[in-house]
Amino acid sequence: MNYISVDFCSKNEILLYALPPHTTHILQPAKLPFAKLKNEYSKGCNKLYNDNEELATKHTFAKILGLVFLATYTFTAITNAFRVTEIWSLNPNVIDFDKLEPSLPTEQFKTLPQQMLPIDTMPSSPSTTLSSQPT
Repeated sequence: MNYISVDFCSKNEILLYALPPHTTHILQPAKLPFAKLKNEYSKGCNKLYNDNEELATKHTFAKILGLVFLATYTFTAITNAFRVTEIWSLNPNVIDFDKLEPSLPTEQFKTLPQQMLPIDTMPSSPSTTLSSQPT
């Protein structure tokens, strides 16, 4: 994010938002549209096969995805996704703070284990003696 992006959004009446840290697993505004996209893509692959007896490949992927993306990511679908997650209109009580406890792996070590501490010694490098230099 930079000033140019913020300025562009401001001039074009685009509302910028940021999800609070560690809440995307709870809020997930993209979950519903993506689930629909995944379902529609599967239907698109089936249609390709039924119409042409052709499987989806890297050559047909973009065409299928483009068609279903335009049909799936509509203004209404995106708005509904934010409404369902209660990001819009804002409901600050939607976040269950019990689900925001730090994860066990990140809280497991208060200090670095001995094997993860840096070694204070410099690595050795090959030395060249006078007798081993070319003449």
